[in-house]
Amino acid sequence: MSFSVTLLTVPIYALRLGASDLLIGIIGAVGGATYAVTARVFGAISDRLSRMRLAGLALSLQTVACLLFTLISVPELLPLARFLQATGSALFWPIAEALVADLTPEGRLDKSLRGYNLGWGIGSIAGPQVAGVLISLFSIHVPFYFSAAACLAMLPLLASIRTPRQNTAEPPPRGEEQEEGPRAKASRRMYAALVSGTLYSFNGGLMATLFPAYATRLGLQPYEIGTLFLLSGLAQTIVFSQADRIEPRLGLRASLLTGSGIFVLALLAIPFTSSLALYVLSFSGQGVASGLLYAVSLSLLLREGGPRHGRATGMWESTLGSGFFAGPLLGGALTSITETAPYFLGAAASAATTALQLRLVGQGEKRQRPSDALGQLAH
Repeated sequence: MSFSVTLLTVPIYALRLGASDLLIGIIGAVGGATYAVTARVFGAISDRLSRMRLAGLALSLQTVACLLFTLISVPELLPLARFLQATGSALFWPIAEALVADLTPEGRLDKSLRGYNLGWGIGSIAGPQVAGVLISLFSIHVPFYFSAAACLAMLPLLASIRTPRQNTAEPPPRGEEQEEGPRAKASRRMYAALVSGTLYSFNGGLMATLFPAYATRLGLQPYEIGTLFLLSGLAQTIVFSQADRIEPRLGLRASLLTGSGIFVLALLAIPFTSSLALYVLSFSGQGVASGLLYAVSLSLLLREGGPRHGRATGMWESTLGSGFFAGPLLGGALTSITETAPYFLGAAASAATTALQLRLVGQGEKRQRPSDALGQLAH
């Protein structure tokens, strides 16, 4: 929750400091670009160094970044604090996901991921709501202090956790891998997962960065904006709680197509209304779409991506960072045309992803045994 509290706070803070829509988009893009570049590196490093020590460093960076935000009085300096915050996030999340895989017995990964996704999903529900309430009742600085205190409180907990020895085994030589047909299918599924993850973060970054300021100009109060993000997080979390049942029933292809298709409809609704009730429907739909794309894609990568979990989660989080970079940057640039253009952009990206998913994932494809398809993509 300490990470999600600042998602709502930063764009509202930037707006109050006088930032333009373009600068707000740049602030979000700086975070996404930093995340995209560093997450893959940090994930791979965590396969060789202590994950717990690196997680402690990540929380420390997040604390410093939150305190730095409160010291800034001109909007042009906000990208600096966002860079530091994104570095901490890029270090933390690949490690958290790799630890889930490290600690999970064979055959129970989906159940463990359900618990992990529920945990951070609940945080994403509470975070924006807490931020909105704190801003409304106190001041714009209080959410940053709250987040910093929460990160500091987690440090002693990290020190008490014992972890197993990390799996640093090399993938099997190419000559010992599966035959070409299954390997090619596995690679296509990996691409589908990464494309779906990019859409998840593209639309999520666009909405988190640009919608709060857009909604504020329409007259919505911070607690109302926070409630919308709360509903999106709630819908996402409900999907997380059922994801290990949804994919086996629908199949990989239908699960991904359902997620991207819902995104198209949910984002197209935003430019045509200023009704809070319709925003509730839109954000609920976005939550369902996000939950499907995230849970199904991450599970696929960890199941079939080989033994180095840090490499797999680093590539996943780096992919998410690419979307978090592109969404706010392109969306912020398009606001010079019209303030509703970013939402048409998100819908178009969702439609394009749907077309790619149709090409990459065959009808009725089943779950595959673990391979090193992710290693092939990395090369």
